[in-house]
Amino acid sequence: MSSDDRFDDHLDDDFEDSSDDDLQDDSSDDHSDHVIGSTGSSTDANADHSSDDHADDSTNDSSRTAGQSSSGKGSGKEDKRPGVESFNVVNATEIPPGGTGAFESLATAQRDKLTGLFNGAKVKTTYTWLNLGDSLLKDHGHAGYDIVENFTVNNPEGSDELLAPQSIATTAISTSNGNISKLVAGKLTAKVLSADKFVANSAAAFTCDGFEGLFVVFNDRRDGYQHNSDTLIFLQNYNLASGPLVVN
Repeated sequence: MSSDDRFDDHLDDDFEDSSDDDLQDDSSDDHSDHVIGSTGSSTDANADHSSDDHADDSTNDSSRTAGQSSSGKGSGKEDKRPGVESFNVVNATEIPPGGTGAFESLATAQRDKLTGLFNGAKVKTTYTWLNLGDSLLKDHGHAGYDIVENFTVNNPEGSDELLAPQSIATTAISTSNGNISKLVAGKLTAKVLSADKFVANSAAAFTCDGFEGLFVVFNDRRDGYQHNSDTLIFLQNYNLASGPLVVN
């Protein structure tokens, strides 16, 4: 089963809200995307997350707040009804608008699909997270991690980059920490993100059966994987064989 068909990682005993049911995938009829960025914005009638839904990165002193940039992104709201997968679609915006030709897709506090598209065309993009807690493995029993589409490296126009919160050390990831059979916290900790493989303030990558692409994680200043505070991002259809990815 491809990753496009099954963003439905399973609940397990690592989570207090565990259930025997699989999470619904993002191709469900109830799935809704809310486009923000270069193609406009939309919202639905459901309530925003409360401020304590996500763990903040206390070291971030950026003047921008999570989910908001000079382009005014972050207005989309996410449907949290059981069985519903919902995403903000975050297209690239030019920084500054009409300026130097630098482009950014800025993650929000909701679950995002970051596209790297500007006016429908792929551009060299910096995908940015201001807070570690804005893209977690789980959020209220649902998959909570952001998805990056169209991530590319070694193109004539340059390579895309990930911009992490300021606590994360700059690194070029060229190797994976390994592969797991199922996207659950216990397997992450035991197999690919143990304390010796995933140290404080670092970034790492791994793959998972059934997902066509690469997962990237940012550490929250504690060795080993913490499911409720370490950033988890999925780069759809990206393979390290294409070239190393840079985390700034």
